[in-house]
Amino acid sequence: MGKIYTGKGRPAWFMNAEQCPVFGLPVAHAASMAGSNPEIPYRVEMARLGDRIYLLKASGFVTASQMTDTLAFSDDFISRYFDKSIGIVVIEDYSHVLGADMAARKQYFEFFRQRDFFIGGILYNMKLLLKISFNLARRFHFSNDRVYAVGTYAQAVPIALKILDEHSAPARCIPISRTPEAKPENRPPPAKAITENKDADKRLKKQKTGRVSGKFDEMPRGEILEGYADALLEYIAAIDWEKDGSPAIDPAIAADPHVGKVINAISMIKMEIDTLIKERMAAVKILSEREKRFRQLVEHAHAGIFTYDYQNGKIIRTNDAFLTILDQERDAVVGRSPLDFMTPESRVLFNERLARLFKGNPISREVEYQLAGKKGQLKWVLINAHVTRRNGKPDIADVIVTDISYLKQIETELLEYQAKLKRLSVKLSMTEEVQRRELASQIHDRVSQELFVAHLQLAAFEKTLTDPGQIRTLAGIKDQVVSVIRETKTLIFDLSPPVLYDLGFKEALESLAAVTEARHPLKVHTAFTGEMDQVNEGIKIIYYRNIKELIHNAVKHAAAANIEVRIKNTRNRLVAEVEDDGTGFEARDPAGKPDVPEGYGLFDIKEKISHLGGSLDICSSPGAGTHVRMTVPLF
Repeated sequence: MGKIYTGKGRPAWFMNAEQCPVFGLPVAHAASMAGSNPEIPYRVEMARLGDRIYLLKASGFVTASQMTDTLAFSDDFISRYFDKSIGIVVIEDYSHVLGADMAARKQYFEFFRQRDFFIGGILYNMKLLLKISFNLARRFHFSNDRVYAVGTYAQAVPIALKILDEHSAPARCIPISRTPEAKPENRPPPAKAITENKDADKRLKKQKTGRVSGKFDEMPRGEILEGYADALLEYIAAIDWEKDGSPAIDPAIAADPHVGKVINAISMIKMEIDTLIKERMAAVKILSEREKRFRQLVEHAHAGIFTYDYQNGKIIRTNDAFLTILDQERDAVVGRSPLDFMTPESRVLFNERLARLFKGNPISREVEYQLAGKKGQLKWVLINAHVTRRNGKPDIADVIVTDISYLKQIETELLEYQAKLKRLSVKLSMTEEVQRRELASQIHDRVSQELFVAHLQLAAFEKTLTDPGQIRTLAGIKDQVVSVIRETKTLIFDLSPPVLYDLGFKEALESLAAVTEARHPLKVHTAFTGEMDQVNEGIKIIYYRNIKELIHNAVKHAAAANIEVRIKNTRNRLVAEVEDDGTGFEARDPAGKPDVPEGYGLFDIKEKISHLGGSLDICSSPGAGTHVRMTVPLF
C-alpha cells in the first residue's frame, strides 16, 4: 500500500473544498495516497460528492504495482463512505495523467467493469493522446456502459446527475444530496458522449491550421512539425470507433501532400481495424450468448456447482443447487472455505489432497466428502473437480457436487445385509458340520455295526454249508457286504472325519492327503509349522473344509499331478497355502482386478475367510498352476 502524499504539487480542487462550485453539492472525506516508487511520481486523490458521486484525480504515470495499491485504496474508500446498493457515478479529472503501462490499464478497466455498483463514469480534461486511448477503450471495454469524456468539470456534473436520476435506487435512498439552489430544472443540458470546449477548440484549430498551411519558409522547423503532429492527433482523436470510416479533415490541412499521405494511411488502417472490430464484436456476442446459456445451465442444474479459488482458499461462486445441499444462504457460503462445511474426517482428507496437489502429485478427480448442513444434518457428496493451473500452480477449480446421501444409505444397508449373510453362512456351515458329525456318528453306530454283525453271521452260516454252489453264492454276498462296509467308512470320513475331532487338525489333513492319494493318481504333500492343536475349533473346521475343497478342485478341474499343503501358525495368525501344478485359470478380469471363478467353490471359501477377518489371495494363470493363500488372525 502506498503512503500519504507529502510531495509538491497542486492538489485537486476537492481536497480543500466543502462544496461543489457548480451546484453546491457537499464534498466530504477527501483522501489521497502516493505511489510507493519515488522514481515514478504518482498520486491519486479522491472524495465523495453528495451521496453517490465518486470524485477522482490521478497524477503522473502509473505502473501495475501502483495501480494494485490504488485500486485497493479505492475499494477501501468506497466501502467506508458509499452505499454500494444505490449505485455510484465516477467523475475523474485527467488533467495531470501522464499515462499507464498495459497491465495497469487492464487492471483499471477490470476494476470498473467488475463492480456492479458503478453505474456511470465521466472523464474530463483529457489530452489528445488520452482521448484517443479513451475512444478505443470505450469501443472495446465499455461499449454498453454509460462512460463519457467531456472537456470540463462543469460539463461532467450535469451528466452525472442525469445518470443518477435515471438509475433506479431504493425508495428509502435520497438519490443525491443537494443544496436548495441545486435544483434539477436549473441544471445545464447534459453534454454529448464526447464534448469539448468548442470556442477554445476553434481558436486552437485556427492557429494550428495556419501553422500547417502557411509559408514554410516563414515558419521555424519545430513549429512546422508541431503543427503537423497536432493536426494528426486531432484527426485521430476525432475518429468515431463505433462507426465505419474516417472523419472528414480540414481541406486546408489535407492539401499538404505530406499530411495527405499520412491521412490516407490512417484511413486505410481505420478500415482494417473496423473489420477486426466487427469480427471481434461478433465473436464477443456469440461468447456472451454462450456464457449466458452456460450460466443458465449452471444455475438450473440439479447437481451442485461452485468455483474454488486456491489462492485465498475460498468459494467465489455457487449455484442454487449447492446451496440446497448445504441448506445455506448464498452470503453464508460465498467467501468461505469448503472446510467450514466439512466433518473433521473430511477436512483431513481435503487437506491431504490439497498438499499433494500443490506438490505436483496427481490426485483423483472424484472424491467423497461428508458435509454438515446448517442444522447439523450430515450429507455425503461426490466431488468432481476440474483444476485450472497458472504458472504451474493450482489457480481455480470448477467443482460439481452430487448428493449421494441416499446411495450411501443404501450402501450401508447392503453392507449390513452382507455382514448378516456372512454370519448366517458361517453359522450354517457350523450347523451343517454338527449335522454331518451326528449323521456320521449314526451311520457308524447303527449301519456300520449292523453290517459288521451281518458279515459275521454270514461267515458262521458259511461253515454249515456243504454244497459248493451255495458256498460260492454266499461268498459273493459276503464280498458285497464288505464292499458296503468299506463305502460306509468312506462316507463317514467324507461327512465328518473322526480323526479331526479325535486326533487333531494336523492328523486330519494328513489323513485327507493319504485318502486323496489312494483314490487318485497324484501326490499330496503336507508341511506344518507351529502349534496346530491350539487353533480354535471353528477355524480348524473351516480351514479343513476349505482345504478339502481346494484339493477337490485341483483333482477335478486342474488335472494336477502334485499338490502341496502348507500350514503355518505364527501365534498371531494362521496361514494355509494350497499349491498345485495343474492347468490353472485366469484369476483376474480384463481390468486387472481379482476375479473369483464361478462354480469352483472359491466364492464360498472367500466369504467364510472374510467373516473370520481374514483374506484370500489367489494367484493363477492358464498353464501355470494355482496358488491359494488363506490368512486368518488368531485372537
